[in-house]
This record gives sequence, C-alpha cells and structure tokens, in this order.
Amino acid sequence: MEHARRLYLVDDFDRVYKQLQSPTDAVAKTRSSIQLTKALDDNSLDEDERVRQYLAELHRYLNIGEH
Repeated sequence: MEHARRLYLVDDFDRVYKQLQSPTDAVAKTRSSIQLTKALDDNSLDEDERVRQYLAELHRYLNIGEH
C-alpha cells in the first residue's frame, strides 16, 4: 500500500453547472481581458490598427456591468 493510486471521477456536467453559477460580469471581464491581450499581441496589424482595437476592447472592459 505504499504506492496506492487514487482515481478521481470528474463530472463534466458539474463543470458546466459551476460555470453557469459564476458571476456573468466576472466571466465577461475575463474574456474581455483576454481580448485586450490578443489585441496587443496581433502583429498582423499595423500599430495604429492595434491601438484602435485595444482602445475599443478597453472601453468594453471598463463598461462591463454598467448596464
């Protein structure tokens, strides 16, 4: 019994249920912050376009939950 293995059962429905229970503002802010990072890291666009996208995402991020 020195090296006993443990088996954990993971319920995918439980994950979905927990995700549905999480606050929508927090989820939206997380997604928006990811988009902010993507806007800065997108090297396919010129610098001016990246700045425009970043500012648009920043505006969305700052206004989440102010409906």
